[in-house]
Amino acid sequence: MKFKISILISSLLLTGTCLTSCNFLDIVPSEQAVLEDAFQDPQKSLGFLYSCYSGMNKVSPTSYTQDDVSSSEEYVLPHLWNQFSQRIQWNKVSAALIGDWSWGRLTPQIRQCYIFMDGIQTAPRVTLSQKAEWTAEAEFLIAFYHFAILRQYGPSPIMDRAMSANLDPNEIPGRSHFDYVVEFIIKKLDKAILNLPADRVGSDWGRASQVIAKSLKARVLIYAASPLWNGNTDFADWKNKSWETPGYGKELVSQTYDGEKWVKALEACEDALVEATLQGFKLYDKSDFEELKDIEEGPEKEFQKYVLRMRYAVVARANVSDASKEMIWAISDEGNIVTGSLPHRILKKNDGNWISGYSGVAPTFNAVEKFYTKNGKIPAEDPAFFDQSEWFQRANEKSDIVKFNTDREPRYYAWLAFDGGEYGVKLANGSPIVLDMKNPELHGYNPELFNRDNSQTGFLSQKFIHPRLEYNTSGGSNAADVKAPRPLIRMSELYLNLAEAYVNVPKKNLTAARENLNIVRRRAGVPDLTAADFDKDPMKWVINERFIELYGEGHRFYDIRRWKIAGDVMNQQFYGMNAIDKKGPSFEEFNRKTVILNQKFSFEKRLYILPLYYQEVYKGPHMIQAPGY
Repeated sequence: MKFKISILISSLLLTGTCLTSCNFLDIVPSEQAVLEDAFQDPQKSLGFLYSCYSGMNKVSPTSYTQDDVSSSEEYVLPHLWNQFSQRIQWNKVSAALIGDWSWGRLTPQIRQCYIFMDGIQTAPRVTLSQKAEWTAEAEFLIAFYHFAILRQYGPSPIMDRAMSANLDPNEIPGRSHFDYVVEFIIKKLDKAILNLPADRVGSDWGRASQVIAKSLKARVLIYAASPLWNGNTDFADWKNKSWETPGYGKELVSQTYDGEKWVKALEACEDALVEATLQGFKLYDKSDFEELKDIEEGPEKEFQKYVLRMRYAVVARANVSDASKEMIWAISDEGNIVTGSLPHRILKKNDGNWISGYSGVAPTFNAVEKFYTKNGKIPAEDPAFFDQSEWFQRANEKSDIVKFNTDREPRYYAWLAFDGGEYGVKLANGSPIVLDMKNPELHGYNPELFNRDNSQTGFLSQKFIHPRLEYNTSGGSNAADVKAPRPLIRMSELYLNLAEAYVNVPKKNLTAARENLNIVRRRAGVPDLTAADFDKDPMKWVINERFIELYGEGHRFYDIRRWKIAGDVMNQQFYGMNAIDKKGPSFEEFNRKTVILNQKFSFEKRLYILPLYYQEVYKGPHMIQAPGY
C-alpha cells in the first residue's frame, strides 16, 4: 500500500478530529465491532496504523496561515485576513480565541495510537516483526504528538494509555512538570528506535524511521535545554494546585539552570547526524540544472547554480528524478500549496482573464535585512556593502531594483522576491515574471481590484515555489506534476542543532560550532564564518543562520520563544516598503522604509505559550490555565 499522508485523512478507520469545544478526553466512541473490522487482516491493520499518522497534518508547517508558521516576524499577511496567527502577532490572544487548538486535536490522535497498539497484538495474520515495527511507529507518534502539545502549551498532561472517555473528572490528569513530559517523550522515542527500520524508501517514504526518531529526539532535547524551560524563574509562581508530578511535586518548570541538559542535547544531536549520514542523507548539492544549460560558464552561472540549488532543496522529493536526500521527514504530496505566496496577475489567459495568486505572504523588512550580503555578513554590518543612506537608490538606470536588493547571498534570491526582480523560473508560460510592485494593474497595491489580497510590505516569498511550476495561456498548469513535500526535518537542521549545542554545553566547542554553521553556509554559496567574527558572539550567528536557512518552515515561532528573545523581536516596529500607502506610487514614493501602519504588533510574556480553551480548565479539578490568561 502506498503511504501518502494526504490520502490518510480520507481513509481513516477511526477519526481523531475535533472542534474547539473538545476536551482532553473527547474522542470518537470505539465500538467493538468497528475495532474488530479494523484488525480483520494485515492490510486493514496497516490502514489503521496509517490513520494514526493523520495528526501530522494538524501540526505540520503546510499552511502559510498556521499559528506557529506565520506569527513571528518572518512575514505578515494582509490585515483583512484576520487569521489567528495574526492575532498572536497583534497580542490579541485569549482563552476564548485559541486558533488551531492542537491540544484538543492531538489528544484523540494519541488515544488512537494506544488503541492501535492494544489491538495489533492479537491481530490475525500479522507477523511478529510487523507487530514490533508497527507498534514502534505508534510509540513514535505518541512521542511526536506529546511534543507538539508541549512546545505550544508548555507543561501538559501525559497520556500513557487509552484512557476511557467516561473517566471521573477527578481522574483526568493535570499538567505534568515540563522535564517529566520530556523524559516521557524521550523514553517513547528510545523504545521506538529499537524496532524501527533505519530509513524508509519508496512507497514507505514519510513513515517513522530510526533517522527520523533520532532527529526528533535531538530537537526535543534542544528545546528542553533552552532558556525558556531551563531555569526560567518567570514561571516560578506557575504551579499546580492539586495535581503532583512524581519526583517534582506541584512545580511545573525547573527554577535551576542545568548545563547537563545541553550535554544530553549535544549527544542526541551528534547521534542524529551520524545516523542520518550513515543512511545516506546529505545536504542537497545538485549543480547541473537543466535551467542553466544555455548559460555560459562564469560567475553568473555559478551564482545561479546556488540559487536553484536552494530552491530545489526545499521541494525536491526523495526517490524521484530530483533524487534528494535532504529531507529527513516531510509531509508527502501536499500539493502546490503556494497560492498565498504567488503575486497578482501572473499571466493573462487567452480569454482575457488573469491567472493570479493572493500576494499575501509578505516578508517584513525586518526579515529580509537578516539575509546576508554576498560576503556572508548582515547588510548593516558589512563594510563592503552599500551605506544605508544608499539602500533605496536605483542599482542602475535601466532597472527599478534598488541597491539593497543587489549583492546579496543566493538564498535571498532563491526564497524572496522584490520590485524589479524575477519571480519563479518558468511560472508564466515558461518564463519568470518581473515584479512590478508599484503598478496597481499588475502586482501592486489595488484594494479595488484585489480587494483584501495585497502585499503589506512590497516583498513576496517564493520559498516552496517549485522551479518547474508553470501556468499557460489556456488557463492550465503543471501544478499536479510538481507536487512538493513540505519539510518537517531537513538535514540542515541537524547541523544547526549541533552548532547550537556546541555553543551552549558547559565546555564550549566554538570551533566545532562554527564548522557546522559553515557546512550549511557553503552548501548555499555563502562564505565561511571566520573565528574573528564568530567567537565574539557565537549565539548571534547561530540564531541568524537558523533564521535564514529555516525561513518559513515553522521554526522561528518556537526559536524566539525558547531563546526568550520574543519580546525583543516582536515588540519592535515592523517595516516594509511604502507598499500600501498609495495606488501607483512613484519609484521614490514606493522605496521608503515604512512602518506597517495598519497592523500593531506587540508581545507580552504570556505569549511565550498559548492558552488552553477556557472550557478545558473546568473539565477536571486538576487542570490549570497558562499564566496571564
